[in-house]
Amino acid sequence: MEEIVAVLTGQPTAEPRDPDPRSANMDLELFRNVCYIVCGVVIDGGRVLMVQEAKASCRGKWYLPAGRMERNESIVDAVKREVKEESGLDFEPEALLCIECHAHSWVRFTLGGRIVGGALKTVAEADRESLQAQWQPAEKTKLLHSVELRAHDVLKLISIARRWYGGGKPYRGTPVAVGHVSCSLRLVVVRESSTGCLEGLVRGGEGGPRLPVSLFTHYHEGGIQAAVTKTLKGCGYEGEFRVVGVVHVEHVGKAGWRDGFCLSLLVRLPPPGELEVGGATRWRWEKVEGECGERVRAALNEDPPGCATLIDLTSRHF
Repeated sequence: MEEIVAVLTGQPTAEPRDPDPRSANMDLELFRNVCYIVCGVVIDGGRVLMVQEAKASCRGKWYLPAGRMERNESIVDAVKREVKEESGLDFEPEALLCIECHAHSWVRFTLGGRIVGGALKTVAEADRESLQAQWQPAEKTKLLHSVELRAHDVLKLISIARRWYGGGKPYRGTPVAVGHVSCSLRLVVVRESSTGCLEGLVRGGEGGPRLPVSLFTHYHEGGIQAAVTKTLKGCGYEGEFRVVGVVHVEHVGKAGWRDGFCLSLLVRLPPPGELEVGGATRWRWEKVEGECGERVRAALNEDPPGCATLIDLTSRHF
């Protein structure tokens, strides 16, 4: 179960290879066919860091520090830059909190972390990035009474962040530098056996057991839900399942690489979760024990959530 351990501990993995022949034509490149947004959420003592917008379309309204990723930039470097430019503070990302995506063409990565330096931007320091930054109440009702928001989508992100900060900031990990040409979904599929043991779905073969992988493109009209359904069907399973969240993200953002990424999703099958395995498919269940089992159970935790929230805007699932 080395691959499961890697994705649950923030380690690099081998790039997944999807058998779909269309993958060769699905390379992603910023500003051509994909847009990545980064957002930083910092909560301290019941307050959340907010910035006042300078753009003409929303001037004077408030939002979380956020913006588009630039070329040759990693997710972590991008969010650190955005928080610094808009708030004046130095941000150290500690955890991936949420991923929102519309197909593979628009993705927002929201990270939580801590402030390690800098000073709040004042009105006297207003520029085209923002007018100022302030600590505002993180509680929804108080925040809505305190400022006029640019958009209410930040309320969901703040709520997700409050659960992570309030839960003692459990391990989530930040994106890992592994290059990808397109967008891949790696599935960590788990179930409890009839005896209560935790099991993971793997495929045997050369190089050791591997996790299920699928290519996520605009061909999947039903979004991530449809892509996961198709992948599980290829493994012999056509029953119910639940995508718990994202446990691992890989993206490089360096010159010479395309701008693809890989999301490792934790997928839970309901008991008994029977799956026909064997034969030509070579899919099988393996016990998930020891440290690996402990990490999987921690990721399955719901209060506080043990993995990043996934919001699939393509199909409105999760």
